[in-house]
Amino acid sequence: MIDEKTLKIIKSLTVMAVAQVEGVLYFAEDSVDGQEPAYRSAKGVSVEVVREKAVIDITVSILNGYSIPDLCCEIQQRVIQEVEKALPVKVSAVNVNINGIIFKR
Repeated sequence: MIDEKTLKIIKSLTVMAVAQVEGVLYFAEDSVDGQEPAYRSAKGVSVEVVREKAVIDITVSILNGYSIPDLCCEIQQRVIQEVEKALPVKVSAVNVNINGIIFKR
């Protein structure tokens, strides 16, 4: 059974994994003006349990010029790898939502 403490750990591991992906700038629920880098915020991450497996939803903003399918695939792979390596929990899905594309000046 996955308890509340484990859900928080999964969320933290997800934040760390997503922060390693080049091209991901912010979790989408951060404010536009005072956005925090992905490694400092977990507002765009939610975790729920379905049939004793974790389902992770991630909403991020990305940097212009990166392939959206490639970024999503890398995020999914890193999150699954980090969570399943650190905890005795299986991840059944990592849903990645792109909320915005950031254009650097």
